[in-house]
Amino acid sequence: MKFSGFLAGKIKTLPEDFIVKEKISLEVTPITPSKKLDDTYYLYELKKMNWNTMDILIRIAKENNIPLREIQYGGKKDRYAITYQYITSKKMLTLPDVYKDKVELKLLGVTNTPMSTRSIIENEFTITIRSVQEKELDKFYQNVEFIKNSGFINYYDDQRFSSFKNDRGIPSFFLLTKDYEGFIKNYLTNTITTESKEAKDRKYEIEKNWGNWQKCFSISKTNLEKNIFKYIIEHPEKKNLFEECLNFLPTEEVRFMLSILQGYIWNHCVTNLITQNIQEENVLYFKTRVGNFAFLLKDEKLPFNEFPLIHHKIYEQKVYHPYFNQVLDYIRNNYLKNQDPIDLNINIKNQKLAIGFRKIKLIPKNFQILEVKNDDKYENRKMIRMQFSLHSGAYATMLLKRLLLRI
Repeated sequence: MKFSGFLAGKIKTLPEDFIVKEKISLEVTPITPSKKLDDTYYLYELKKMNWNTMDILIRIAKENNIPLREIQYGGKKDRYAITYQYITSKKMLTLPDVYKDKVELKLLGVTNTPMSTRSIIENEFTITIRSVQEKELDKFYQNVEFIKNSGFINYYDDQRFSSFKNDRGIPSFFLLTKDYEGFIKNYLTNTITTESKEAKDRKYEIEKNWGNWQKCFSISKTNLEKNIFKYIIEHPEKKNLFEECLNFLPTEEVRFMLSILQGYIWNHCVTNLITQNIQEENVLYFKTRVGNFAFLLKDEKLPFNEFPLIHHKIYEQKVYHPYFNQVLDYIRNNYLKNQDPIDLNINIKNQKLAIGFRKIKLIPKNFQILEVKNDDKYENRKMIRMQFSLHSGAYATMLLKRLLLRI
């Protein structure tokens, strides 16, 4: 197994170094003086900087006295970037004044269809890579040509797996064997780097006192924590107690946790697919938060152009069995104490593992280098500004990893 480092380069030095714009399929019509029809939605362009999508939508919903579910969106966009995306609502929305220095909300008109992932045709990226060494520009251009002609492997990138911990994996692993207590415990005590010290300390205390429910309740601060521990205290003998606690989780969060599980398994399946079907000298590995993944060094033909997301009917498709079994065995042996059979028929708040395929290789659309010049932030270095488009769900940061691969 041959590993690679990366060419010198920095991304997201400034918010304007990473710009994302959604392109959508919704038809919009101007707002007329006549009353808006009940079955239409207001369509807004949401521009933000240094905010993640969910946090600002929660604040917009609160400002307008509506549940978050009454604001529809297509994708979660990067925090450390300038992003343009579209949202819809049946109610006219206003933006809290306190956020107007970093966020803009522009009413575009009305549309008959609510915004969703299906509404996004593609995302256009304008990205600046800084602190590039001039002596490495030739290698960079070689990688550009490879990506233009052969694409890159369409892995989910690390930002999807912020909940991953080396000693416990991700909380949704525990759903595979219906270990609902394990899931609830890991979900409530899992920390991420961007959390405050207060939140991390509180979660550590909850984990340390797990099983002493009165103590956990007294430590709790969020409504979710309080509701779960209150329910456990009030129903100590209840059958399926922890399974019922899942109902306190927001539906959107359940959906996201299941997609994290699918993304983790997909990434590892595709790396195994490459490892087992491509000659070793044509593969280069790189390290990520959740494991080692493979990039191709040549435009090799793989057994499949697409690979399925894991779901409850996957074993009807026998050709994929070996790859899924390898990854599920790895998860069981490394992270799961509960050795009950794996059951993919997960159903939480009517949310299941989504059925679908994901392209293995992606070739970016309209890839172009806009300029190469002396870096105004890093002395004696170059900066490269580029533009390209990717379909919804693809990670520009994964393209950048392939672009900066040191070969």
